[in-house]
Amino acid sequence: MAKAPKLKVFVTPIGFHDAYVAAPSQKAALDAWGTGTDLFGTGRASRVEAGDAHDAALAQPGTVVKRLRGSEAAMLDFEPPPPAAPAPARRRSPTPAAAATPRRK
Repeated sequence: MAKAPKLKVFVTPIGFHDAYVAAPSQKAALDAWGTGTDLFGTGRASRVEAGDAHDAALAQPGTVVKRLRGSEAAMLDFEPPPPAAPAPARRRSPTPAAAATPRRK
C-alpha cells in the first residue's frame, strides 16, 4: 500500500488576497496556483506552519484558499494618488537666421 505524501502549506500574494494551498511539493503548489514561474526562488511564495488559513488549506488539499490581506475597510478606503500636473509646454527659441531676417510688413 502506497503511503500518501505529507502535505505542506504554501502561500503567495495574489492581488488583494493571500493564496494558500496544501500540496506535497513546491512544484505542486505552483501548479495549483496556475503559474510556471518559480515564485519560491524570487521570494514571492513561502511555506506556512500554522494559522487559520493553514488549517483551511489542509482541509482542502490541492485547492487554493484565498484570504483577504488587510481589512475590508482598508481596501475600500484606498485613494489613488492625484494625477501628475502636465509638463509646461516648451517654447522654441528662434533660430539665429530667423532672428536676423527682418519681417515684412
